[in-house]
Amino acid sequence: MLPAFLLLAFANDSGQRTKRSEKTILLTNVKELETEIDFPVGELRLYAISDNEMKGIFKYSKDKWKPKISYRNEDQRGYLKMASEVKGKIRNYDESDQNIWDVAFNKRVWHDLDIDFDAGKGDIDLQGCRLKRFEFSMAAGETNINLRNTSVPDLEFKAMVGEATIDLSGEWNNDLDAEIRGGMGELTLILPSQTGIELDIHGVLGEVNVPHFRKDGTTYTNKQYGETENHLYIDLRGGIGEINVQTRMSKK
Repeated sequence: MLPAFLLLAFANDSGQRTKRSEKTILLTNVKELETEIDFPVGELRLYAISDNEMKGIFKYSKDKWKPKISYRNEDQRGYLKMASEVKGKIRNYDESDQNIWDVAFNKRVWHDLDIDFDAGKGDIDLQGCRLKRFEFSMAAGETNINLRNTSVPDLEFKAMVGEATIDLSGEWNNDLDAEIRGGMGELTLILPSQTGIELDIHGVLGEVNVPHFRKDGTTYTNKQYGETENHLYIDLRGGIGEINVQTRMSKK
């Protein structure tokens, strides 16, 4: 569950005037985009588009929530950074505040994405994007991460407090090496049923639900493990709470 003060903030309509800003960056001649997002608190929404650009729409009730954005292009590689001056100052966010970032990425560019998420609600829908690396760190909150059909080879996820769902289902064109570090809360993994999977789950105090997998000590494998061309290797450790693993068939 989200902390009480955040639930109040999202539910509250204080009547405070909301400000809005937009930023569009053309990704002409960019083959790879390295992005860092330092998100302080509120609601973060990322999604994929076909347009050859990055577009952000930002709504905030106070000027201090407006993100600072920098971008440069070097040898067909773009470097993008978004950050707020109130990074790490969650105590300054109350029910009168609003901070919403909507960011769209071109799905055809290769992405190296690093998100530092302090607190709030996250909706990360990058289905079908070309991902070289995905890193997400959450201090507190609730987030849904859709990486279906991305074939991301390198994934790191860290959460201290909260709930998270990570969808890794779909078709895989390569192996995945994933590290997941949990804190207090609930984690749901949605995995492909037609791809070989090895899960190493250890150091978890709470329920671990991994149906239809073979268990050998702390290691869980599915029937397809060792039989498919590509495999998912997931190392999950630490945390107090609940781990739920689901499988889903891909739709061709």
